[in-house]
Amino acid sequence: MAESGCKCGFAMVHGSLSKFRQYFRGLARAVIAGLSLATSDNAGEAISGADAAAPVLNAREVRRFPVPDAFQGVAVNAHAFYAISNTQITKYDKASGRRLANWSDPSGDIVHLNSCAIRKAILVCAHSNYPDSPARSSIEIFDTATLKHVGHRSLGITPGALTWAAWHEGAWWLCYATYGGFAQDPYKAGSSTTIVRYDERWRRRRRETWLFPTSVLNSFGAMSASGGAWGPGHYLYVTGHDRPELYVLRLPESGSVLRHVATIIIPGHGQAFGWDPTQPRILYSIDRALRAIIVVRVPPIPTQEQ
Repeated sequence: MAESGCKCGFAMVHGSLSKFRQYFRGLARAVIAGLSLATSDNAGEAISGADAAAPVLNAREVRRFPVPDAFQGVAVNAHAFYAISNTQITKYDKASGRRLANWSDPSGDIVHLNSCAIRKAILVCAHSNYPDSPARSSIEIFDTATLKHVGHRSLGITPGALTWAAWHEGAWWLCYATYGGFAQDPYKAGSSTTIVRYDERWRRRRRETWLFPTSVLNSFGAMSASGGAWGPGHYLYVTGHDRPELYVLRLPESGSVLRHVATIIIPGHGQAFGWDPTQPRILYSIDRALRAIIVVRVPPIPTQEQ
């Protein structure tokens, strides 16, 4: 009996050691993967999440402005850029970086301004109650000259937090983001982030909804699409929450998943951005940690996907 008990005890100890070995091997693999990811971020080489068919390109920094309220994103027109934070918008002169005007929510109704797009003489801003649930979203509209709040469109309870609205070919394209940080499986949770097309009166077009490809979702990680706008080449350009990457996408010929055309390395770290309407391929983005607006020139996208 003693010998049998000894053998059983040995087996239990051996099994426990095996489990510990497996655990530490997995931990080592995770650390190595993290180091590889950090190296690729710094070197601008192979990017985690970009599929083999999507080339990796590099943007070139042109200028940067110190902007203390560059927290959620930036929008730009011919003469000014607009720094967006949760509950305020600040206008700056594009040539000098001088502060021109500021709007701050006096009501307490604005919780989380995510981004703004400029159409004609208005700022069209995506707003949500993130991180609360269920997700509620709205469009908030401001005059670009005065920053006066001139309009509002409630979208009610939405399939995710509205992070951006982009005008393209006579329609508004809205992104409803879901976040994996609040779910057991972060990558599955983020995969339900959707892009929905609305007409100019904010009426949803039925069955016109698209999803992100796996390569881009993997780069989002537990976060989601923070910025988006149609740009050069009639592609949809999208940023995540914190990676220094701009994803170039196009609509599919069939199915509902966007095609990942390219990944562009940018100096900023995710968040909302805006295209300069006066200069081709000039993009304004932010670096939240440094509180800076960064101006870059993006490269042409290869016309033939590899």
